[in-house]
This record gives sequence, C-alpha cells and structure tokens, in this order.
Amino acid sequence: MRASLRVLLDGIIDYAGLFPPAQLPLDQAIRNFASYRKEAESWMLGRFICPVARFNDLEHHLVEFSASGQRLPISALGTNKTEAEEFAGLFQDVLAVLQYQQKHAGRIVADGYEVRLPEELIPILRLDANLLGGSSTFEGSVSPVTVYCEGAFGLEWRSSVPLYVSALATDQLAEIVGDGVKNYPCGKPMGFKLRCGGLEASAFPAPKLLAFAIAACRDANVPMKFTAGLHHPIRHFNTGVQTHMHGFLNVFVGGVLAHACNLSEEQVLAIIEDEDATSFTFEDAGLRWKDHRASTEEILKARQFVTSFGSCSFDEPRDDLRALGWL
Repeated sequence: MRASLRVLLDGIIDYAGLFPPAQLPLDQAIRNFASYRKEAESWMLGRFICPVARFNDLEHHLVEFSASGQRLPISALGTNKTEAEEFAGLFQDVLAVLQYQQKHAGRIVADGYEVRLPEELIPILRLDANLLGGSSTFEGSVSPVTVYCEGAFGLEWRSSVPLYVSALATDQLAEIVGDGVKNYPCGKPMGFKLRCGGLEASAFPAPKLLAFAIAACRDANVPMKFTAGLHHPIRHFNTGVQTHMHGFLNVFVGGVLAHACNLSEEQVLAIIEDEDATSFTFEDAGLRWKDHRASTEEILKARQFVTSFGSCSFDEPRDDLRALGWL
C-alpha cells in the first residue's frame, strides 16, 4: 500500500454499528468493534459511536474490552435538539462525557461529541454559561472534547451554512463550556458534521452542498466530520436507493486538496462528482487527482480538518478498496 493512502485513511472510519441500516444490538456492535481492532486493517478504524444515553449500558463491556490492554475510543452522540430551551442539554451532555471519562480513566477515551441542531438555533448559540449549573474539576487525564454540530439545512443552504460555520469558528459554544466548567480543557475548536446520505434518495445532499461546506470550513479553519451514505470509496449510482451515493475517497481527497492546494468550490465539486477511480492516484510521496497534488505531509495536516466519517459497516469500505487494488 502506498504511504499516502495509509495516511489518508488512518483512523478514518468511526464505527456506527448501533445505527441504521445495520442497527445492531449494543452487545453485537461492541463485539464487532473489538474484533475489527484485531484485524489487519484496524488502522482504518477510529471511534465507536455511542449515544450518551447508552453510557450505562456500555459499562459492563468496558472490562472485557480493556482486558486486552486497550482503551475504547468513543465519540458520544447527543440527543437531537429541537427546541431552544433544550439547547442547554448540549452542555450537560458534554459534562457527562467528561465525567464518564474520569469515572473510567484508563478504559476509554471519549474525545468527540456529536449533536444535531436545527437551523433556527443558529442565532442563539451564545447562551448563558450558568446553564451548566455549577462547576466541576477534571483530572489532567481527561481528554478535551471536540463538539461536532450537525445542521439541518433546507433549500437556503447557501445562506445558512456560512452562518453555521461562522458560529462554530468563533468558538461560541466552547467559550460557554469553558466558562461554565472549571478547568474544562477546551483547547479544541468546534466542528461541523455533515450528513452525506441515508435510507432514501432525498437524504443524499447535492454535490454542490458538500463542495460548498468543505470550502467554507476550510476558509474558517473549522474541522469537519461526515456521516451516513459513505460506505463506498467512489461516487456511483446505487440502484437500491435510486440515486448517486457519494464516495468517501471523493469527499476526503476533495477536502485534503482543498486545504493543500487552496482549491475553489468549483474545483472541489469536480472531485466530489468524479465517478472514475482512475482519476485518483496514490504514491508514497503523496496523492493526486488529475493535476492537483498533496504531499503525504500535507495529507496528514489536512486530516486535522477532514477528520473521519461514521459508518455502520467496516467491511464494505474495505471490500471496495480491495476490489480497486488499493488495499
């Protein structure tokens, strides 16, 4: 395998076996994750996505998982916020993640929190820090938590996405959590989470939205993660859902080159829409899409901003990469 592909795909898949279409029981999902961690491609595996509401159910699995001398990496999923007054629950969730880390020190690393926020909450991101209701002290071993906010964007996404990205870039939420929780290690910026598909054709966003969001986050230095619909490396038409499915290589190569080459939105769009696997070249020194190149060092740097994608399957991405001769 070429070094550039290894760097591009390192820790890229956050395992979402609890969620559709797989929707496995927790016991089976955590067993799958533990099994994947022992396989040759384990380096592609990132975090186990677990709702904050399932933390108690997860506890009795931690002993079994840590028996192998490993810590369970977790990205916590919050409850969708649909009303302004429920927005305070975001801060309570982040606090719960920090407390869970402290309780299970040495067994888990929970450094991500994901939550879906409707568009109408964007203007009220700056809230009273007292919503946290007091303060707590956390040991230095507790990892900082990056909060990834997923927006619900309608037809006016060209106006709403910049508002969303701007709010995240100014660390408005991080400032609140930092003020409300004593010694909260809030050294990480807020992140943007983008849904790339689902069970129906209508759930797949237009390539223009992906390219626009990638360029906007690049310009604002906001990290991104992606979820849903990215089981396959190259964009293609899927007969099951009767629509084009985005490819995770299209998305991540587009994101990397956007950072490394300062590509325009239109140039990123061309990468997102490309259905020809031969357009993508991976060498030890770097990757290339047509005439645009990124060195291995540039890929590593850009992956701090295009971080990972959630997938309920770890097998499908690997199988397709093998079929292409890249694994």
